Amino acid sequence: MDWASIDGLSSLIRNANWGIASSVLLTFLFTVVVIVADKKREGLTRQEELAKKEEIAGINKLAGDANERAGKLEKEAADLTAQNLRLEAAIAPRRLSGRQEKELASLTTFARKVVAIKSYSSDTEGLVLATQIVNALTKAGIRIEDNRLTLQPAGSVSFGVSVDGTDKTLVEELKKVLALDGDLIKGSSVMAMNRGGVSMSVGFGVVSGGQPPAGTIIVGAKPIK
Repeated sequence: MDWASIDGLSSLIRNANWGIASSVLLTFLFTVVVIVADKKREGLTRQEELAKKEEIAGINKLAGDANERAGKLEKEAADLTAQNLRLEAAIAPRRLSGRQEKELASLTTFARKVVAIKSYSSDTEGLVLATQIVNALTKAGIRIEDNRLTLQPAGSVSFGVSVDGTDKTLVEELKKVLALDGDLIKGSSVMAMNRGGVSMSVGFGVVSGGQPPAGTIIVGAKPIK
């Protein structure tokens, strides 16, 4: 082998080594670029996740605040409704329920007994209630001593519906019926307006047959709640 051949072989070897080195270097650089790109993408992904988490947390907080406000508004509405119902109950006129009218009309055991009905003069609300009681008892055959609009307050005022009389069985039945559905008996009392005064009853109503009443129903003023 001559020197020219040896030089050519050495040149080939050097070129081959340089090609391998270049290939290794390019592969390394490409790997580095890929790693850096992956890290960058990973960093962006984490930032996006953090941003999404912060956004979701903000939305959840807004939803929580809205629910809290809605709860407060709902409570305020419920309180207002309860106050309105109490006010309506306080100013609503007293009336017999259908059940009370039916029960009073069924007291036929006490037919021919006399029951006195009294209410205050100028008390329209009490007059309507007293009239309902009269109509229902009349259906039961009970005789009525009608003294509606005859009570004149003089020193004291009777509140609510009170029942008394000599026939205790009748009195208890009347109380039981009037205590149904709203309890008209509840709150019955006498309030003194002037210690020196007296409460007078002027009987301008119809008295049935002159027989003394077995029971007396006084429809006083609507109780103050």
